[in-house]
Amino acid sequence: MNGLAKIKQLGLMSFFLAMFERLRNTLLQRRFGFDLWHISGTYHARPYKALAVGLVNDLKPKCVLDVGGGLGDIISRVQAKQRILADASAEVLAASVALHGDSVVYVKANFAQLPEALAALPLDRIDVLIMINWPHNLDFAEIHQGLAAIKEKLPIRYLLTDLMYWQTEQGFHRHSASQYQQVGEVLKLIDGQDGARNLLLSNSHFDRDHLK
Repeated sequence: MNGLAKIKQLGLMSFFLAMFERLRNTLLQRRFGFDLWHISGTYHARPYKALAVGLVNDLKPKCVLDVGGGLGDIISRVQAKQRILADASAEVLAASVALHGDSVVYVKANFAQLPEALAALPLDRIDVLIMINWPHNLDFAEIHQGLAAIKEKLPIRYLLTDLMYWQTEQGFHRHSASQYQQVGEVLKLIDGQDGARNLLLSNSHFDRDHLK
């Protein structure tokens, strides 16, 4: 996408903010050495991130966990007393600490390691669990199993994820809203405004009795 098309998609102000964020991320990458793809995927360059923040804040949560949250573009803008960023990359987490300081709790863990990592935190439930821009790397059975393992440690109230509809490369998985009905009632399914995904919000079937 050329510059004029990008300005038309994002708007002039967001375009220039995205350019600034890209420069900032370039400097952070040189310092911390995280994967290069994080440089361009900034908050103002990816409209779905602002949509995700809005969906979460509308729920007025107390505890939000962003799994695979990268540089914290979403979790740092969520309005919640407890904001937790989990990522498997120590380099990404170090950069996130430089950006957001102690306003966020940081957990080094991948999806499979997350239940044990969460057990060490003083939490009684997760109001919103965010899983965006990586579930397409897993078969849905793995996602279902991982969510079940987390709920054994903590009840989950809402799940916010994305359904990619452009992935055709080997190893990528296209999930459906009907699959996510297995783990909760789908409340919202909206266009991510980036030509690649829909955002899905569901209320969790997991430990619903704990949330009464």
